Amino acid sequence: MKKILFTCFIYITLAIQPSQASDKYWVCDDDSWDNSACWNPVEQPEDGDDVYLSYSDLEERVVNYANSIFPVPELNSLTIDNIGGGSVTLIEDQDTLASSVEYIGYDGSGIFSQAGCENIVNDLYLGYQETGDGTYNLSDAGGLRANNEIISRLGTGTFNQSGGTNEANYIAISKCDGAECGSGTYNLSGGSLSVTNMDVASSGSFGYEGVGVFNQSGGRVTVSDRLNLADSRGASGTYNISAGTLEAGELGVWDVDQTGITGVFNQTGGTVATNRVVSTFDNFTYNLEDGSLTTDVIDPVSY
Repeated sequence: MKKILFTCFIYITLAIQPSQASDKYWVCDDDSWDNSACWNPVEQPEDGDDVYLSYSDLEERVVNYANSIFPVPELNSLTIDNIGGGSVTLIEDQDTLASSVEYIGYDGSGIFSQAGCENIVNDLYLGYQETGDGTYNLSDAGGLRANNEIISRLGTGTFNQSGGTNEANYIAISKCDGAECGSGTYNLSGGSLSVTNMDVASSGSFGYEGVGVFNQSGGRVTVSDRLNLADSRGASGTYNISAGTLEAGELGVWDVDQTGITGVFNQTGGTVATNRVVSTFDNFTYNLEDGSLTTDVIDPVSY
């Protein structure tokens, strides 16, 4: 009889004990997460720790995630960042990772590549500060579960999904913070994305220019409530679909101020189904060149 080894453990929510938490810094080059000697202080991260894969040099480092602690610890935060021109990549293809917040490219370059198991996080940020450049690659059997995913906050964020599953409550491809905005891109070629609400570009109510782009060339997107291309003045959101399936409760532009807002949906293939296509101030354009669109209601919109 063959033995089957299960390497992707079930995640159990644990109570964080602040008195035992500490800052943990990665001090190796390329190595495995479960190598205790690669952490300062020594020993791999535990419940409530703030974890830093952070450098300031020109090196390119790869950390392979493998956690020998069970049940899986819940980190307070995880930061993947290199502000010196190099990069840090965390690869997850075994064992579950759980964090309250993850910063991929805080104010430098950071990459998270997931091809297996689960990454469970409350708040995920790519390109957190102006100089931040964060990339998330999701493929194969990887599973991401998040409450909020901010693909670009102030810097540059890129989410590439060629497989796996991404489940979230809220996603913003670009979301401004005060007077500063970043540029975010989500590229979906395979796998599935399920989210309650998604803003392609969100500028809040400040009138600053957030730019977000969603490119779908395959896979399946399900937005159970509202897919909003742009939510307020200054925001510019574009959704391009050439293949795959998109299902949304509602699709269009809802904004608090019609000044300088742009929402464009380009369909050159694929299947789109929504209960309602809407534009509150005639600032949304739907370009249908090929593929199919099924909807119950089309509100005033440039179509």
